Amino acid sequence: MSKHSRVSRTLLMAGAAAVLIASHTLTAQSIHGKLLEQITDKPVPNAAVSLIAVPDKQVGETKTTGSGDFTLKAPSPGTYRLRAVVNGHRIAVSPAIALKSDDDVSLTWRIMPDTIYLPPVLVTANASPSAGRLAGLAARRQRSAGGQFITRDDIDKRHPIKVTDLLTSVPGIRLVPSLFGDDVLTSEGCRPAIYLDGVRFPLMGEKLDDIVQPQDIEAMEVYPHAAEVPVEFMSPGQQCGAIAIWTRSGR
Repeated sequence: MSKHSRVSRTLLMAGAAAVLIASHTLTAQSIHGKLLEQITDKPVPNAAVSLIAVPDKQVGETKTTGSGDFTLKAPSPGTYRLRAVVNGHRIAVSPAIALKSDDDVSLTWRIMPDTIYLPPVLVTANASPSAGRLAGLAARRQRSAGGQFITRDDIDKRHPIKVTDLLTSVPGIRLVPSLFGDDVLTSEGCRPAIYLDGVRFPLMGEKLDDIVQPQDIEAMEVYPHAAEVPVEFMSPGQQCGAIAIWTRSGR
């Protein structure tokens, strides 16, 4: 039997916060969640929650119960978004969620009132101890012939406003301003793959600054060139560099 894997991510998504825990089980890929009011922390009933297959095809929909609970099943492995609609709140659309075969995702989603808007940002993630999660980072730092490593101390010293502020001095990385934020490119003109707590996080229209904030990062690994990317951050067809972000635990 193959070993089960467990990943957790916490996202503040277009006016909503969600804690996602994905684990391989013996069931079809599904999402179980609870929708709460961000200000009061009370359950939000009768909200329409849709499952959207990228780029924009609705493949499932349900309503939250009186306790704010909902369940959605994905028809197949793939990349999806969630959309939540409820009176008195902004429409919330999640960043891309990559579901593998038999993934089971549990999330607690805190949705913001219509009078408040926050961009999608990641606030905390991965419930496993930081030391264990970062052991691989330390090993890669010792053996790496390339790549840049940004620690929590580095972040505290620089007081960045957004994550891309941390990349301005990284050789081989350039930032290209756009209407909705900076695009991150390598000096070769390609977009590096993004890994969040060790899991590939495909950007589907979001910017890097949309998914994580500096105060929530424990460490970053930046590999501007494909030849520098360690095997842990390689995926089929990847021909560019990679950026691995490790979020802070215990918050």
